[in-house]
Amino acid sequence: MWRVNPATSPREWLERRRPALAPTTAYDYEWALTHYLLPFFADHRLNDITPQEIDRDIARAAAAGNLSNNTINKTLVRLSMVLADAVEYGLIPSNPATGRRRRLKGTKPQRSWVEPEQLLALLDACGPWHRPVVATLAGAGLRIGEACALDWADVNIPTGTITVRESRPMPEQAGGSSCRLARPMSFGPGARGAPAPAGMIPCS
Repeated sequence: MWRVNPATSPREWLERRRPALAPTTAYDYEWALTHYLLPFFADHRLNDITPQEIDRDIARAAAAGNLSNNTINKTLVRLSMVLADAVEYGLIPSNPATGRRRRLKGTKPQRSWVEPEQLLALLDACGPWHRPVVATLAGAGLRIGEACALDWADVNIPTGTITVRESRPMPEQAGGSSCRLARPMSFGPGARGAPAPAGMIPCS
């Protein structure tokens, strides 16, 4: 793909921008390229990526049902960003991925909220593996990516605190593959601290 000029290849495009991107953003970009764009456009020359080909790719992805419309739209934005460089370099006359017409109708995710009085019932319904995770999310106010990145070294039982050092991105993924960070996410000069849930601190 992009054999006309290696400087406009998706991977080179990402590597040029990686130093300025947050780890989670770089991960999202890389996922869009490796799981969605490159598999479909791997055999295309730059000039072969037409609006018709892009529409065909969108229809294929939508029919497969592995990705939501929102995720497909986001990957289309990534493709448009890569092709914008090709336009700037004078390799193609216009960007075939631009335009709202080819965007799919997005949906707003429906989120369920747990009221404080419902939390104990939720914990009782959790299995032995999920219970400490849910207790940590609710009791310490952690994001799901922060909870998944915790290590035993981050939990200080004597002081009843949890130290949040990094977060793992949790984008929608086909096939249920695991999330990995190329490097830890920084939370500034020091790590963020959070009180450990009372239910996780052993009583003497």
